Parts: sequence; structure tokens; C-alpha cells
Amino acid sequence: MEPRTPQRQPGDPAGMWARVVWIDRQIRQGGSPNVRAIQEAFGIARRTVFDTLDYLRDSLEAPIRYDRRRKGYVYTEPTYALPAVFFREGELLALVLAREVTRQYLGSPLEAELRTAIEKLQRHLPEGVEVAMEDVADTYEFAGATSVAVPASLMADFRRAIREHRKLRILYYTAGRDELGERVIHPHFLTNVAGDWMCVAWDEWRDADRVFMLSRVREWTVLDTGFRPRPELSRETYRKHTFRTEHGSTPQEVVLRFDAYQARWIHERTWHPTQVLEELPGGEVRLRLTVAGEGDLTRWVLGYGSHVVVEAPEALRERVREEHRRAAERYGDP
Repeated sequence: MEPRTPQRQPGDPAGMWARVVWIDRQIRQGGSPNVRAIQEAFGIARRTVFDTLDYLRDSLEAPIRYDRRRKGYVYTEPTYALPAVFFREGELLALVLAREVTRQYLGSPLEAELRTAIEKLQRHLPEGVEVAMEDVADTYEFAGATSVAVPASLMADFRRAIREHRKLRILYYTAGRDELGERVIHPHFLTNVAGDWMCVAWDEWRDADRVFMLSRVREWTVLDTGFRPRPELSRETYRKHTFRTEHGSTPQEVVLRFDAYQARWIHERTWHPTQVLEELPGGEVRLRLTVAGEGDLTRWVLGYGSHVVVEAPEALRERVREEHRRAAERYGDP
């Protein structure tokens, strides 16, 4: 939060929030402040007093009314409390970064939704205080935002279908076959991979679990038909041996040897919950993973080029070797 000088009308030295807090305190202490008392406390016009009372009633939803017997204003519900929104610096930073990540990786529709939510919060901040979003955001830059925007309505419908265990009919573009096809799926959960939203679901057509990229869903309908969630597609069970987006049926141990140069970066992060690192002579490192699936794993290994050697399993070793051979041919190297 960053303080600013509020724009007040002449004859209104305290500001709306100060008046609201004062009225609330007077009522909670057993009083019943009236228009004249508020005028005298703040040196303001009657119209400003009524504006303050309207703000309390309409914007803050305070159960306030005039009590003729007590000749002042009281709460009809003693348990009412003013909304209080206080941001620590770290919380504000998290809010700003959430907006920036949304803008960079999820596209404008969802960024607009988050901006609306932030504006709602700001309406309940004390007058004289603002969330300086742009000032904080200007100190950060997000590189490599290559994800495809996802409509907010699509995200909302998928979340509803998951929560209510409802089937979805989707028109889906399959990039590998370059074709559109209709599917009926049982959505279990959403996951974000490198900025792209995916849905792990049971595909009735394939009679198997599949991962659907939300940005490739062209049309969708939440059906009235329900489904029974599959235990093997719970987030905890499914992720246990999944590598990125792929989930094979049989987990296997993958052994990779990285040279001393690449080992510096391999040490920096956890690549998979099952990983085990083994230090080797000369600064090399051996990485062991127990994962399922082929495509994502192969592409990930190929990204390290000559800095990694696949030691096991033999099938992965052969796939990587064959890809390197084909790449060499394209460059004219026999």
C-alpha cells in the first residue's frame, strides 16, 4: 500500500473513511450519533453527513438506521463489523505478481477478471490509501510468455464441471493429427504446465485418461450427466509418476548423466518428486527419476543436447540417439 493525498472537497478535512470509523466507534460504545453531532465532529455540511451514511449503508452494507426513540443512528445487527483490508508488503507483492502472471501467461480475458477483483478490494480500502499496482509491477519483467490465451468462461465452466462431477462435450483440436473432433470427457482436475492450462480427464471415446490443452478446445458444453471420479485420476495419485503432461501406465526408472557444465543447473531445482542425485568424478552428476510417458521426457532430454547421456532405459536411449542422428542428417552430417 502507498499513501497518497486524497482529493477532498472544501470543508471536508477528514475524509469519508475517518467519518465512517468515527460513526462506527460511537455506535459500538453505546451511542447513537445524529446528523448534528457528526457535523460538529468534522465541520462538514449536512449533505456530506448523508453521503457518509449512504456509503455506510449501500457500499459497506452496514445495518444502520435512524432510531426515533434515541434520536440518532444505531445498528440493527450488533454483530456487524466494518470490512477491514490490510496488506503487508509481501501480500501486496503477491497480488501484483499474480496479476502480471495472469496477464503474461493466461491472456487478457482472465487478466480483466483479476483486475476487477482488485478494484473491488480497493473500494474497501481506507480513504487516503491506494494499492499502487503499476509502480510495483514496473520493477518486474516476465520473459518467455508463449502460452495461448484461455477464455475466462471456458475456465469457469471446466471448474464447475470438475466441482460438480459433470461430463463435458468438447470440440477439440488435436495438433498431432491436425483435426477437429468431438469428445465427451470426465474432467478430474486442471494443471498448468509452462504457462498452459491442461485438463486431466477420462476420454469416453478412447476409454482412457487423456490430457487436454484448454486453448485447443473450440466449443464446449457442460452436460447434465454426471460421472464417478476415478481414484487413479486423483491429483496425488496421477502426479506421482507423471512427467510434465504425460502419464504412462508403467513407471520406469530413468537414469541420466549430465556433464560438469550442465550439472550446475541440474543441482538448482527439483525436476521430479522421485529424483535422486548422485555425484560423479569430474563434477558430473547422475539423475535418477521414476516416471511414466515418453514424449515429454524425450523432448526434455533432447533439450540438453550433448550435455546429457541417457544410461537407462534402453528404449529412451535409442529414441534420443535416433533423434540426434536425424538432426545430424538435416545438417548434412552423415
